[in-house]
Amino acid sequence: MKAPGRSCPAVSVVLAGAALSALCGCRGPSAAPPPPELFAPAPAAPDAAVAARPDAAAAVSPSRSGADAGGQGAAVPTGAKIADALRPGEDPARIATPSAVPDSDAVFASILVAWQGSLPDPRLRRTPEQAADEAERILHLARQRGADFFALMAAHTDDPGDGVYRVDAVSAGRLPPSLAQLALRLRPGQIDRARSRFGWHVMRRLAADERPPPRPPIDLCPGPCPRADEDANACSDFEAASAESAEVDAILIAWRGAKGGAGPDRSIAEARALAAELCHTARGRGSDFAALRAEHSDDPSPGRHRVQTDSPLAPAFVRMALRLRAGGVGLVETGVGLWLMRRVGAPAPAAGAAKAPAGR
Repeated sequence: MKAPGRSCPAVSVVLAGAALSALCGCRGPSAAPPPPELFAPAPAAPDAAVAARPDAAAAVSPSRSGADAGGQGAAVPTGAKIADALRPGEDPARIATPSAVPDSDAVFASILVAWQGSLPDPRLRRTPEQAADEAERILHLARQRGADFFALMAAHTDDPGDGVYRVDAVSAGRLPPSLAQLALRLRPGQIDRARSRFGWHVMRRLAADERPPPRPPIDLCPGPCPRADEDANACSDFEAASAESAEVDAILIAWRGAKGGAGPDRSIAEARALAAELCHTARGRGSDFAALRAEHSDDPSPGRHRVQTDSPLAPAFVRMALRLRAGGVGLVETGVGLWLMRRVGAPAPAAGAAKAPAGR
């Protein structure tokens, strides 16, 4: 991407949160590469261009006709308006006024509005046209004075992860170019939308010191715990506060396309069903987690992960790992698949009473 009058380095993107099956985690430029088992490679398919609107400059995200062929795409005109004019009740500070020269680094939050076929999720039934209308509606809700963008994200996003991303000019590019180009031109606090192969993204640029509110871990293992023949110590009862660090053994259950086109020949529904079954097996009295991992995991690594609060891993994975009690088994979904994890350590004695796992 080039701005008028000056050249810019090729934009590369890293994931600060977990999301979209094509994305990955990130580290600072001086750190070692992240463990590949937690992050998916970039998809081969090109993303769609940001859709043009009657009062929007389509060149804000350059025409993909050149970029898809390996070119730089069209230059972005100085002062181009990204999105719609101010509507009643909207905060002018949230309306996009793009920078003439893109930044080299940005963090943004995204509400994904997908359509049937844009994600490998059989539950999606809306058409592309319906997704465009819904993204428009959410965009203007998010721009209202006092609107809580993260509350809207929790209520509306189709992103399986946290939806918080970092665009960085150092790390390998993994984010759809339409999102990267828009994020680098938005100013902190401004909100606009872009389209990729995954759907419409209602995006809010975050300030450098802004931190999204913490989200509690959600255990996807269905039903109350313990079931018959399950060890109550293996239930995913969460500690009251997150640990600073933890070790977990993990089993990855991926689905077809979850790693940007790679992965086993199973659907997302089949992956979820298998992961739920294995979760209850792993909680069984006398179960052998290592044997389950050797038989079922799609993770090529040894399967033990040291997790810290600042680990550049999928946030859903980090939250679960740091909140599980020792010996607890939980299930979480990220962009690369479902992770069945067991917190390493001697479990504390269970209270004995059966109860539904926290966070459900």
